[in-house]
Amino acid sequence: MAWLAPLLVLLLSPSFSRLGWAYINVDVWAATFSAATLVWLASTFHQRNFTAQVLVPAALAAAAVASKYTAAVIVIPCLLAIGLQARNGHRILGAAQFLALLCGFFLLFCPYALFDTPRFLNAVLHEAHHYATGHRRFTVEAGWPHLWRI
Repeated sequence: MAWLAPLLVLLLSPSFSRLGWAYINVDVWAATFSAATLVWLASTFHQRNFTAQVLVPAALAAAAVASKYTAAVIVIPCLLAIGLQARNGHRILGAAQFLALLCGFFLLFCPYALFDTPRFLNAVLHEAHHYATGHRRFTVEAGWPHLWRI
């Protein structure tokens, strides 16, 4: 039943409802999956099981990252939640399981990263360059100001 909370937050959000359907691009999907990840983490924070702590956050975070690579910052709250929830001996194991599942889900959602690795790496480098140098005709400065407004 905990899966219902992230869904309701997104469906009842006026901004998502008004703007999401008129202008759907990678930013909308990345924001949707990132928001779902954060809502999941908050709504299941006290549940100490593999599904709540590792599996579902890995799938949601991987969907966000597959939508837009710069959404990889969503991994930080996931690892932080594992660190805060897990018992001492299980923190490293939980983080390793999360990262392995994250990679697996990412490859499931973005298989061309595996099947056309050179093109994928070029696309990642292009995006990194794009965020470092900016692009013309937009008001956001290159570098951190650009990344911060994602």
